[in-house]
Amino acid sequence: MPLVDTVFIMHNHPTLLRNIAFPSLGRLAVPKTRAVVSGLFLFTIAVVLFWATLLPAQAMSVDVGTDGSRDVGYLDGHYTREWVDSRTYRWLSGDAQIRLPGGRSGNTIFIGEWHSAPGPPGGALPVMLRANEIEVALAVPEAERTYRILFPPAALSGGELRIALSSSTIVPPGDSRALSIAVDRIGIKQIAGEYNAAFQLILAETLLLGAMVSLFWLNGLRGPALLAIGIGGVALLSGL
Repeated sequence: MPLVDTVFIMHNHPTLLRNIAFPSLGRLAVPKTRAVVSGLFLFTIAVVLFWATLLPAQAMSVDVGTDGSRDVGYLDGHYTREWVDSRTYRWLSGDAQIRLPGGRSGNTIFIGEWHSAPGPPGGALPVMLRANEIEVALAVPEAERTYRILFPPAALSGGELRIALSSSTIVPPGDSRALSIAVDRIGIKQIAGEYNAAFQLILAETLLLGAMVSLFWLNGLRGPALLAIGIGGVALLSGL
């Protein structure tokens, strides 16, 4: 009998072939096309978001008074721009404000290059910087200096670092303006917080769980079985 079966198969006998149950492609344990596409889409999103968490901290610098710098959008309480040789700057009044985009929360380094108006020989102008409840007192001399001030996350407000500057003013001879400091450049640099590593792990686990549940759902799994898969996935990932 085995020899007869072999002969029938080799000769493609229609009677024997009708009795063979070939599996349906729709029943194979292989993800459907839309499931594969969805899985690749979720994987791409996971890679992009994970890569975004590894980007260096945000940094920006504004050359005050330079054409195209749009510095007036970051300053309040300033006068028209001035320049000496190739260096541009703006004088501030006694009450001014600097606003820079803060981005994500975290420690922030503010960078300012400025000098005070001419005053008594050897004297420095006291300037108070205030960001929310954080206060920093400076003594700004006539010679330009670069200041780097570390602000904690509490200094950020609405995604911005808003620094209010207050000081006494000086009215130079032959000038009717009340001047405090001349701002040459302002900038900001954010320091990545310690939460980044945990955020990356949570993001990866969440996307992995979502991809797994989506693939089961797209392949027809519904109801309690899909819920059980989701709960099992959460339990498994929470133990990692």
